[in-house]
Amino acid sequence: MKLKLKTILLSTALALAASTAQAGEWEGPYAGAFLGYISFPSMIAGVQAGYAFEIDEGIYLGPEVDSFYIASTGALAGSATARLGVAVSDEVLLYGRAGVFGFSSGASGWLAGGGAEVSLTDRVSLFAGADRYDCGCVYRVVRAGVQMRF
Repeated sequence: MKLKLKTILLSTALALAASTAQAGEWEGPYAGAFLGYISFPSMIAGVQAGYAFEIDEGIYLGPEVDSFYIASTGALAGSATARLGVAVSDEVLLYGRAGVFGFSSGASGWLAGGGAEVSLTDRVSLFAGADRYDCGCVYRVVRAGVQMRF
């Protein structure tokens, strides 16, 4: 029941956002840096880059890659995901992402999560998100950062 209600609410929000958002604000390449936390527990620091294609008015889909350093272990991690976003206004993009990841230790698996991005200027935005990394054991990753659209 909870999943069905969440699905209905999310579908309604996406439909409303797509019908009211202006086109073109989020399309194109972007890159940024972030700080965060992984449930090892440890602090992380990393970089990400991607490209957003506008597939319908106010709806964006594209690839995103990232890499981050895990402070407590000295290990590196990276992911390749697809990111689907909905512009709820000219300044706010809500997104979900899913894909694959790997740790320098050799562990790998899938991830899913989401977040929000807020424009500060035409080219600079802040973002925050949370992901679930699953490789047989589950890790939670929370991160926030700044990025530039080109």
